[in-house]
Amino acid sequence: MDYTQIIKDELQHYVDPKKAEYLPRFFKVYPGGYGAGDSFIEVTVPNQRKVAKKYYKQIPLRYLVPVS
Repeated sequence: MDYTQIIKDELQHYVDPKKAEYLPRFFKVYPGGYGAGDSFIEVTVPNQRKVAKKYYKQIPLRYLVPVS
């Protein structure tokens, strides 16, 4: 099961175009700004938490812990 794709698809339901326009300016993501180079998925933190809460118990630990 591709948990990454499932979660990405779920997050797409929460994309907010108004926030997508506003947040990069607020966090100064332009060159020289303190957020230069950052990227956003256009989903607010409360909605990210909803998705995380829904899936965190279903995902096996091996998918969450990087293997070195």
